[in-house]
Amino acid sequence: MQEQLHNNIMVIDDTSFIHNQFTPEFISKSKLTFEKDGKKALEKINSSHPEVFVIQLMLSQMDSLEICQRIRKLYPQEQPTLIILSNTGYRKSIHDAVIKNGADHVLFYPIDHRNLEDLVSQSHLSLH
Repeated sequence: MQEQLHNNIMVIDDTSFIHNQFTPEFISKSKLTFEKDGKKALEKINSSHPEVFVIQLMLSQMDSLEICQRIRKLYPQEQPTLIILSNTGYRKSIHDAVIKNGADHVLFYPIDHRNLEDLVSQSHLSLH
């Protein structure tokens, strides 16, 4: 049985940390777009229509919560999956703020790449 391709996953991270969390096998089955700048990511969203977003909480160019809000406004019908990754110690307050601003899931460091890949895969499958 051939595994289904994961479509249109956009990773927004101003470091290469998230990119390094995906295994080569997952990358080979996926259409991944990597953006280091939130503003540029928002510009590309209009042309690529990602179904799943993996966003680093702390970005230098644009607040990730603002990115979540803008994605929700851009796609009120489609509702792509938004996954935020955080390395802060304030788990409860970060979780509540991120969910309030439109994210679906929050993962805290240290990130287990299998959990991240499973969450992305489940999110993708639930959209189809």
